[in-house]
Amino acid sequence: MGSYFSRSYEGQDVPGKFVLFSESTATAFHLLFWKYTNGSRDQAFDMIFNVARDVFKDRLHRFLAYSVVRLALQLEQMAATPEGAAAKTAGTLTSSLYPFALLDLLTHFGMDRATFEREIQAQNPSRLPRAYAEYWNHREAIKALVAGDLAANPMRVENAALAIHRYCQQPARILTSDHP
Repeated sequence: MGSYFSRSYEGQDVPGKFVLFSESTATAFHLLFWKYTNGSRDQAFDMIFNVARDVFKDRLHRFLAYSVVRLALQLEQMAATPEGAAAKTAGTLTSSLYPFALLDLLTHFGMDRATFEREIQAQNPSRLPRAYAEYWNHREAIKALVAGDLAANPMRVENAALAIHRYCQQPARILTSDHP
């Protein structure tokens, strides 16, 4: 029998770039997206399921960056509809910034801009949402908003995700798609 060495680690001990490829990260991302987006778990599930159909067809789309972009595109398309406008007025619509911020949170803001952009672009060469460019105008504010949750031991990821979601529900932060 051999012996094994096990080392425990904190989530922030792992560089963000590597957290991106953990199966647990994708699970947490989709769970938090489902739980908070648009105030409707059924609607959020349908959005996730639409992405899952694409992933099923082409396993090269299985990476989380693909889901981030496809979910953001769906949120922008929804915001451009009359139903989206009504949800925006009611305060239940979620900005397409949310998937980008949620990915950044789950990788504990551990990727610099160039690395983050490279991951997004590598998975989504055909079309990017407005949120892709706009996110960088909000990143530092979002990071500051959740700094206490990330510094806590243990990290309060769900509290941070909820705070980010509230930030992304502000009407001024709702982005719409120019594409049908």
